[in-house]
Amino acid sequence: AAHAGSKADNRGASREPIQETPMSRKASFSAAVLLMLALAPHAQAQSAAAAEALFQEGQAALEKGDWNVACPKLRESDRLDPANGTKLNLADCEEKRGHLATAWELYRKLSDTLPTGDERLPYAQQRAQAIGPRVPRLALKLAADAPPDTQATLESLVLTAASFGTALPVDPGPHRVIVSSGAAKRSYSITLAEGETKTLEIT
Repeated sequence: AAHAGSKADNRGASREPIQETPMSRKASFSAAVLLMLALAPHAQAQSAAAAEALFQEGQAALEKGDWNVACPKLRESDRLDPANGTKLNLADCEEKRGHLATAWELYRKLSDTLPTGDERLPYAQQRAQAIGPRVPRLALKLAADAPPDTQATLESLVLTAASFGTALPVDPGPHRVIVSSGAAKRSYSITLAEGETKTLEIT
């Protein structure tokens, strides 16, 4: 968490129908656009304020070692107001609670997006390199007699034929794979340890 700093530091009425003309519709549209533009800064400020509150709570929980509280708050903070400092704290949090694939992806994104000269860049690169070999990978293999339209859902990720056979990074621990073809659905359970690669045949 010490590498990220604060979010602020790093994010920098008549009932009668009205006969409308093309001109009146255009004027109405222009007024609506102006209203949206006027409200946008207020909405952005609200999102930024909410994101900062969530960031502070998430960082406090992170310092206490309460990963299951810290990670969701940091993720929501970054959703409301994306910032590299938040992402770095979130990556650290996910790594500490054992979500290695999630942390690895965050560190990799930061390695690609942080500008050269940013003091956080070497740390993000080092963590991505260190975690990479520890990330489990799961390949789904479609059985020979499986329907060609088979799809699989791994957590929230929907996979189609192009993904089958590729060892995909996943977090260590148990996983549930839901396979569907037409109206038929089947469920598979599999557990992967750190650094392990497994193939699951689906039908």
